[in-house]
Amino acid sequence: MNIAESAKTQENILQQIKPLRLMDDVLMVKCFENNKECTELLLQPILKMSTLQVKEVTSVWHEASVGLNVFATDRQGWTFQIKVFQDSTADRDKKVGMDLYSAELSAAHTDTDTDRNIAGHYTVYIVEHGVERKALAHSGIILDGGTTDAWWGFKLNTIYVNGDRKNRSPLGKLMYDFSCTDPSYMNYPQLADRVRYFKEDRQGVQDLCEILEEKRKGVQKYEASQYYPEMEEGRN
Repeated sequence: MNIAESAKTQENILQQIKPLRLMDDVLMVKCFENNKECTELLLQPILKMSTLQVKEVTSVWHEASVGLNVFATDRQGWTFQIKVFQDSTADRDKKVGMDLYSAELSAAHTDTDTDRNIAGHYTVYIVEHGVERKALAHSGIILDGGTTDAWWGFKLNTIYVNGDRKNRSPLGKLMYDFSCTDPSYMNYPQLADRVRYFKEDRQGVQDLCEILEEKRKGVQKYEASQYYPEMEEGRN
């Protein structure tokens, strides 16, 4: 590849990255993964736990979507397992499979790590285009929520956050930041710095490109399994 072709390839990559927002799962995961401060900034207003301290933040894949897997503690030393996914719909019925998957992962992890004293399991969906539902708190930003009793004795709490509802509350400002393509206009400097790193820094761009490629392969595999389910069964 000559210099001109290399420059063109680099420009194409930057053009793909430029419109990405925190609402896009790949950028969301890269910005929050292994970043405890930013993850606390996100989760404290959603869970209404101002003293929540994040201990671990990793990525977790479900079909073609990637989200966050978080372990956090409160002042009493209880541990909470929280999964965060971006979603384009507030249709609660469509979340059942992912909720059960999330809960199964929680139970499996707890079986191998009983010292965590897990007090609660949460699945948070940040819904890009939410519908108006019964508001629980935060002036309608929390769309809906519920608690499910799992067969192994844990309670799975599900929370839907309305990404369309932006106001001057901490969560409303976060949802505004989730919709920004330009970090210069974001409310929270911590998030702006992370977005800027993955959009402008050479290493950050490379890291983002890697998860974009992983996402592309995941989408192809998922679509193939929908058209040819026997192919997916053959892999198992």
